[in-house]
This record gives sequence, C-alpha cells and structure tokens, in this order.
Amino acid sequence: MPSSPNSPLRRAVLIDEDFELFHLVLFYEHTKRICFVHSTEPFICGDIQTTDAEGVYRIAKKRSIPSLQRKALHFLEATCNVENITSRTFSPFAAEHREIGFLYDAYFIQHWEEVKKSSSFKDFWQTLEAERDDLKEYSRVNKKFREMVFEKARF
Repeated sequence: MPSSPNSPLRRAVLIDEDFELFHLVLFYEHTKRICFVHSTEPFICGDIQTTDAEGVYRIAKKRSIPSLQRKALHFLEATCNVENITSRTFSPFAAEHREIGFLYDAYFIQHWEEVKKSSSFKDFWQTLEAERDDLKEYSRVNKKFREMVFEKARF
C-alpha cells in the first residue's frame, strides 16, 4: 500500500532467469525482433542479439511465446554440427525440453559415424568421467547413451 494517496503504486517482479535474456524476450514481445548469433562479436543486430538460443527458448516456453520458441528451435536445429551435438544431446536442457532433445537425438544418430570420431565426443566423455561429483547426472547421461546405442544397433 502506498504511503500516501498521491504516491505511485509500485510493483516488484522477481524473475528467476538471466536478466539480459529476459530483457531480450520482452523486447521480442514488443517488436518481434531478435537475432541469434554464433559469437559475441558485434553483428548487424546490435543490442538485440544473443548466443543463448537455449536460454531464450526456455523463457519463451515459460512465457508461452510460440513464435519465439520456433525461432530459437530453428536456430538450434540449423546450428547442430558434429562438434557440438554430443554436449547438446546429453545436456540437462535437452532432457528438460524433450522437443529439443528429440531434435538433438536425431542429429546425433544420423551423424553417428562422424560424431564418434570427433574430438568433442571424446572430450565430452572424459570431462563427464572427471566430474563424477553429480552421480545422478552421470547415471542419466550414461543411461541415455546406452539406450541410444542399443536403439541404433537395431537398425
């Protein structure tokens, strides 16, 4: 309640998201403009760019903004490659957002022969092994990998 009848009513809104990404999503809601990029180098998009399409997707899904979800999904799909697909496929984000997880899984399986030879594939598993502090996450990733390998073996 305001302290006097003439003082403005103020409302504080707490967000549990990255402020910069949240700001970009709000900007998108008003302008329908956003630019996903690969690096933080200055780009023609100026202040409306981000490298974090997964973060934007997460916020857009929470705020029920299907057009922004589609834009982020399209960027994530277009930027899958042999070097980034292992970490994407087994990420907590992919596990949390099954529609993204299915997209990553399909790319991983389709490019399996190249993926298994990549340095990022080897590095991912070495890092996971070295950081075994989170046994639940370690088990989740290993279980998913085993399921994918056995599923692939059927074809």
